[in-house]
Amino acid sequence: MVSAYSRFSGCPLAVLLIGAYQRGLTTISHDSAHRTLARNTTWNYALGILFAAYPLFQRHWAYRISHVYLHHPFLGDPEKDPDLKFFLASGVYDVQPPGRYAFNIIWKPILGGATVAYLKYLWTNRFSIAASEDQDRSGILVDKYGFYLFWFAMLGGSYLLGLLHLVILFWIVPYLTTFQVLGWFIELAEHSPMCETETKNVYLTRNRKGNVLERAIFGQNLDEYHLEHHLSPGIPFWLLRKAQKIRMQDPHYASVASTWGGLFVKGPQGQPSVITQLKERNRRLYEQSIAGANAREKLA
Repeated sequence: MVSAYSRFSGCPLAVLLIGAYQRGLTTISHDSAHRTLARNTTWNYALGILFAAYPLFQRHWAYRISHVYLHHPFLGDPEKDPDLKFFLASGVYDVQPPGRYAFNIIWKPILGGATVAYLKYLWTNRFSIAASEDQDRSGILVDKYGFYLFWFAMLGGSYLLGLLHLVILFWIVPYLTTFQVLGWFIELAEHSPMCETETKNVYLTRNRKGNVLERAIFGQNLDEYHLEHHLSPGIPFWLLRKAQKIRMQDPHYASVASTWGGLFVKGPQGQPSVITQLKERNRRLYEQSIAGANAREKLA
């Protein structure tokens, strides 16, 4: 393995880019779960499962149940929305001293400190959800054994061809590292912190307006058009930009769109980034809590 790495001086960059493209495959799997990837059902399953879900250690039906049947209809519900439950448990909505909060939501995930928690989230919501009475039990069963057959063939075939070390180094390693970090930040940006106060779809998520570099890393397959997806889940990802252009004719939508920035960078008109918004919210609430505590001490 060491010798394989030594052949590629750009290995860290390769791992980052592979992780970004793996995240882009999530969009393919996602649209397949929504049944919008292809009109033909067979193609929808084949493209979304064999070329996206299984390579990312995910199962189609687990994604469909957690995302289509739970996240979308219960968006913003702290008891039922699996995505919100994850970020609540991760402390994103906890009010903390500003320095500690910045470390916990920025540097800790970058350094891999949130990877285990995010892997558990993926395991629960993208792999291990069991069949229930109102779901396609046979489809779930086929999905389960299809996943194991796929990876048996992939690992067995790569071993016989002498390529197993490359699969590990340039697929599994990026998956366990950069894919997890990128996924954590991208999903953080989808609904945080709007779920705390908002109830309408147009305010519960956002599109992102990052620069070219940020879009290349965090926006593969138009991943940044998340509001468009929630407003019209039946639109495939390659039409989301077109959908936004049409919606921009609505003055109310345009006013909402004017507030968006990137994930880490400012928007084109200087709009605050998602990270800046989260840090500002925490700072404001923290200062309010300190002021309230001081006021109570004076009254005591």
